[in-house]
Amino acid sequence: MNTTLSSIKKVSSAPSAIAVKAKPSVFECVSCGFESLKWQGQCQSCGDWNTFVEVLRNKGPQIESFTPLISAGAPKTFAATKLDSLTKPTQVIPSGISEFDRVLGGGFTKGSVTLLAGEPGVGKSTLTLQVLSGVSQHLHSLIISAEESPEQVMRRSERLGVSLEHSQIACEANIATIESYALEQMPDFLVIDSIQTVMDTTQSSLMGSPNQVKACTSRLIKLAKENGITTLLIGHVTKDGTLAGPRVLEHLVDTVVTFEGDRRNSLRTLASGKHRFGPSDELGIFEMTQKGLVGVADPSGMLMEDRCNDSSGSIVIPVMDHKRPLLIELQALAVKTFLPTPKRTVQGIDTSRLLLVLAVLEKRGGYRFFDQDIFASVVGGYKVMEPAIDLALGVALISSLTNSRISNDLVVAGEIGLGGEIRQVQGIEARLKEACRMGFKKAVIPTASKFDPQEIEVIKVSNLDKAIEAVFA
Repeated sequence: MNTTLSSIKKVSSAPSAIAVKAKPSVFECVSCGFESLKWQGQCQSCGDWNTFVEVLRNKGPQIESFTPLISAGAPKTFAATKLDSLTKPTQVIPSGISEFDRVLGGGFTKGSVTLLAGEPGVGKSTLTLQVLSGVSQHLHSLIISAEESPEQVMRRSERLGVSLEHSQIACEANIATIESYALEQMPDFLVIDSIQTVMDTTQSSLMGSPNQVKACTSRLIKLAKENGITTLLIGHVTKDGTLAGPRVLEHLVDTVVTFEGDRRNSLRTLASGKHRFGPSDELGIFEMTQKGLVGVADPSGMLMEDRCNDSSGSIVIPVMDHKRPLLIELQALAVKTFLPTPKRTVQGIDTSRLLLVLAVLEKRGGYRFFDQDIFASVVGGYKVMEPAIDLALGVALISSLTNSRISNDLVVAGEIGLGGEIRQVQGIEARLKEACRMGFKKAVIPTASKFDPQEIEVIKVSNLDKAIEAVFA
């Protein structure tokens, strides 16, 4: 027995070949950054499948010197801060694109870091080249392309008809080399396309992983703040619509703008979710053409241009997309079916909202839709997810079911409760002002709304029955 114990001690004290080769590692989710000691098929944090990769970790504790991105300086009063802001006003750099500047509150702030996020193929690179063309007319600009060669970027600019003669371009993915280029050229405006393809060789994780994105973004922010370089980062979003990489990336940058749109449709929207230098939640609207993106100054007019006035099931809704009021046309079609399970097909709205409205119409209004195929669509490829479309959707469904026409000069806005009551919606003043501008004469809105304009006849309703009576009177 003693011999066995001593032999075990000798074996355990001797260096093992397996122990020498083993390296400490963890498995990291490339979608959200969650770490696990073993590989998992599904991430328990974000729910994505097959996203874990092995990441090596250096042995022993590492103590690194911390360098703040911004020097705080000594404390001072708000009065002194206000005086400094008056003597040193913030420099705003216009992009030359009115809809883009609308979202940024006039343009880029000098030394700021802006993140432009969007799905692949939506037009981020096209918009970036157009912005770069406008900025480079009066500022020294540098674009770092980590995905395409300079020849590809030049061919795209020639196809779009934009001039990049006053800009410099480099194809590089190493963050250290990018920093050396920026310090050598000292541009006023720097573009990184895209941040997911830039790599920090001091990190052991794979390119595009959360650690890589965080590390590269932190170094670019430090570079921008120390040297006053206005920086635009291009980022991709994942299949579920979230920004690729960790959420902390959105907290690092100064401004986050999201570029969205259906690639099968020409309409594109640009919205600011975060903006440290001005109001956020602004919206810009573009149209994709053969010559690039063109700003739409009157989106309501564009969306209402092909409206059909003589068919049932068509109604106009004043919606709020971020802080911008728009008029859109909603169409509904109810067709009798002989199938045991009727169809419910929607485009541009949430299916759950359609099902809720149908249930209220059946229960509170007494309308029969259980033997009808229902189709509902927002004209123009626009997407509306706010509850203010409930009342208009219900009116359009009744109009199609009974084959009753709706007045051409009428707009409807309101949320339908489960009891059939009509609840108020936000921004009713801006909605009605937009309807007045487009020439509409009547509006059916909830009773709780306080705004009473003189330019339009307002009909306030408290429940579904009164709303239907007001619309079809």
